[in-house]
Amino acid sequence: MTRIILTADNPEDVQLVLALAKRLDIAVVVDQQIDPVLDEVNFWDLIAQIDLSFEAVEQGSELTRLIDSLSGLSDAEMLGFQNSLAEKLHSLDGQLYAQHIGPEHAWREGQPFSSDHFLYARCYVVAKGEEFYTQVLNDPTSMPKEETLEDLLYAVEDAWEAKHDEALEYDP
Repeated sequence: MTRIILTADNPEDVQLVLALAKRLDIAVVVDQQIDPVLDEVNFWDLIAQIDLSFEAVEQGSELTRLIDSLSGLSDAEMLGFQNSLAEKLHSLDGQLYAQHIGPEHAWREGQPFSSDHFLYARCYVVAKGEEFYTQVLNDPTSMPKEETLEDLLYAVEDAWEAKHDEALEYDP
């Protein structure tokens, strides 16, 4: 038996190799230790279900549709969403972005700074959708000044618990 080890940063490359292997009737075992990611289209389609209207925010229901949709996904897809979210948040993690989150919370040399508030502001950027995320990614001065959405961090955990009736123990 020949063993092939595939390392790919792009999940679409892995899918292409798996499809080719199937066509050639080659058995492939995928290492389940590899962290899944959700493809960009599906990730942003799910994010689009977040309701940032005044009414939804006031009622604390801005993530209801997202959590319902996540709980309908496979476990791998849910974890893929969590990993994709982590990647997006990490892409916005830098001093240039932190300097533009509003006068009260912005990073300044020698001043107190809340990394938690900065993380929640980055969650809000992602929650606003792909277009806004890309805008902020390319122009850190367009970071939201005081808006945050901490609960986005827990959407997969909430969906997992709704689906499995048990807590998720996973850290991307």
